[in-house]
Amino acid sequence: MTLPGVLLLLLLAAQQENSAERLLRQLGHDQAKVREEAARGLVEIGKPALPLLRDAAKGGDPETRARALEVIKGIERRILNGQDLWTRPGKALTPLVQDSGRLYYVTASETGEKGKLVCLDAATGREEWSTALAGPAADLRTHQGFLHYQQGDQFFADARTGKALWSFHIPFVGSPRLEFIGSIAVAVHSAWPFGVRAFDVDSGRPLWERRHAEIGWSLPLGSFQKACLVYEVQKVVALESETGRPLWEHALPEDERRVFSSGSPGPEHRVLFDDRFIYFSGSRVLKWDFQGRAVWSAAEIKNLNGYGPRLLAQDGKNLYGAMTDSRIVALTKEDGAQAWIVGERRDEWTGTCEMGLVDHRLLALTSLDFSKGEQKFVVRCLAPDTGKVLWTIPCARSPLPRHSFKGGIYLAAKEGLYRADLETGKAVLLDRPAPTAHPLLVGDTLYCSSSTGVTAIKLSE
Repeated sequence: MTLPGVLLLLLLAAQQENSAERLLRQLGHDQAKVREEAARGLVEIGKPALPLLRDAAKGGDPETRARALEVIKGIERRILNGQDLWTRPGKALTPLVQDSGRLYYVTASETGEKGKLVCLDAATGREEWSTALAGPAADLRTHQGFLHYQQGDQFFADARTGKALWSFHIPFVGSPRLEFIGSIAVAVHSAWPFGVRAFDVDSGRPLWERRHAEIGWSLPLGSFQKACLVYEVQKVVALESETGRPLWEHALPEDERRVFSSGSPGPEHRVLFDDRFIYFSGSRVLKWDFQGRAVWSAAEIKNLNGYGPRLLAQDGKNLYGAMTDSRIVALTKEDGAQAWIVGERRDEWTGTCEMGLVDHRLLALTSLDFSKGEQKFVVRCLAPDTGKVLWTIPCARSPLPRHSFKGGIYLAAKEGLYRADLETGKAVLLDRPAPTAHPLLVGDTLYCSSSTGVTAIKLSE
């Protein structure tokens, strides 16, 4: 910065400080109107006024101290609320997806019926393109320059232009069953005809198909290296993604098959992968290498229904699983030993449906008992090493945050948007509309959707 620029900044700072001192004196004025205008002016000055206000809150007459504290709260709330960068009208009907400087979501159309797929410039909120949809859409995600969404069939579009490229149909029961492995999309049929198909993502060209004769669901369990793992009624099979060739398989005993045929918990909560191993949970947790060789079998830790834990999170040391009878368990990756277990059977925890690690804290989204016909959810923060519950706050059911900003996470609830401190769990309800989906944090920008539109918020340093 040039010398004149530095001098200008110093001059502005001095003027701001003088203004703050003048307004601070007016907080003790006899006339209420003058006091109110002074308080608003100090809030407008914001962070630079805080040192003077904090000094005033420590001494002086009691009324001025009380007013200074109120102004401090107003400034801190304004800092937490951040600064609006842009707002785009229209209710978002899907969670927001950000990729390569663009923001994607489905919004209600002008007629309020079928909706449209929208792409915005994430920095400015300017619409880059939009396309009308034939009905509700789900499973919106980006992959290698493509935009995928499910609308009965699986659709692919150019993420840059919105141009429709190709689509295919997957017979399925329940949620979509699609796994991306590099430039290959592996589609798993969980309805007749049962089997697996693979497509080239660039062209939509079919690559291979695998069918099985048994009556029962095929379920995708995830992918590792260039292979996908699939459950086929009586066994787990690893398939090479480029050819569909079986690499190895594990026959499942009856108690393991019963876990999957029950349909609950879902198969997506039964397997975790790291860079070397597969962790599989049926009636107990097993560890395999990528060649399908068994490494260890953990001691049985069963739910009341006889099933093992859902595997929901991991770090370099532990696996973290949820029991349907309320408990949360950590198993060491090295040998499958129980590191810790928290919660009592049949207590108020009726099910943890999601977990995630943020800044060395384990967050667990847990459903509580139905109350007056409405299911309630809480977020619990645990210490990963010990399982100690550090704090608990209410939350709407939505994906857990994956990132924090300055030690804070942002959570959607029925009454509005909360910012929670990761260390203490202290939650502040922000002056924001209630989100219709979980907010999306990218760097220092928070993208929020509400019933009135989508807003980009610059968070304060």
